[in-house]
Amino acid sequence: MPVILIDMGFTQSDTGLIITVGSILNTVMQKPSSKLSQKKWFSMKIINMIALLSVVFFGFSYEMGYVILLLATYMGYNTLAGLLPTAQLSEVTENSIEKGSSAGGFGIALSINRLIASNVASLGGLIDIGFSPIVASIELATGVLLGISILSFFINNKKVRL
Repeated sequence: MPVILIDMGFTQSDTGLIITVGSILNTVMQKPSSKLSQKKWFSMKIINMIALLSVVFFGFSYEMGYVILLLATYMGYNTLAGLLPTAQLSEVTENSIEKGSSAGGFGIALSINRLIASNVASLGGLIDIGFSPIVASIELATGVLLGISILSFFINNKKVRL
């Protein structure tokens, strides 16, 4: 993210401020996320898909030079991503007798997700698809995570609430 913002013409100070605001949005959204998801105000699956799509638009807005769209998608992603972890962890542990094991499994899943994304992003930077290596990394990693998310809709045997 910092490289993209600096390449778009932002100063290092502006870049730091933008990243800080994004982190604050992410953090603030975690507090109400569990309560809102339990009251069925939002679907975690849809929020996850929209957040991933905002990353796709983030990459394209960088490639096209659309600064406002780049900032909007970055802030949108941080806001949506802030809704997910607490709500997901709450859902994983709410109906489980082994809450510690469920929480541990959730942590493992997050780590695997990060490993997949970082490794695929590394490969994306090596592939010449007509975009800058930064965008290729972002888009390939996000595409793989979108594919995994969509696949999980069909693999999950429980009732799926979209």
